[in-house]
Amino acid sequence: MRTDKQRNAIEVLCRNYAEAFNDAGYDKIHVLTQKHLPVSWTQESVKEDLFKEVMRALYPEKESTTQLEKGEVTKVYEHLNRWTDDKLNINIPFPSEETKL
Repeated sequence: MRTDKQRNAIEVLCRNYAEAFNDAGYDKIHVLTQKHLPVSWTQESVKEDLFKEVMRALYPEKESTTQLEKGEVTKVYEHLNRWTDDKLNINIPFPSEETKL
């Protein structure tokens, strides 16, 4: 089962993506459909629309991040970060104690 530290890291990661998307001018519709309607990102929208979307694609039987195992959290992050880096040139490191959650 994923740890409390991983839960915290997911929250920080989603907040960091939201800030990076918004700072770069990438609203939700732009990122999700390449249409342009100004809807800003939030930590929760990144978690629901991106992190959990990747999670469900990799692990269709899981509906909540609480169901992820430790290694699965890493796998979801790696897929999400690879996509945002390739498509949007946004690369967010996974939060850790070293980067001060």
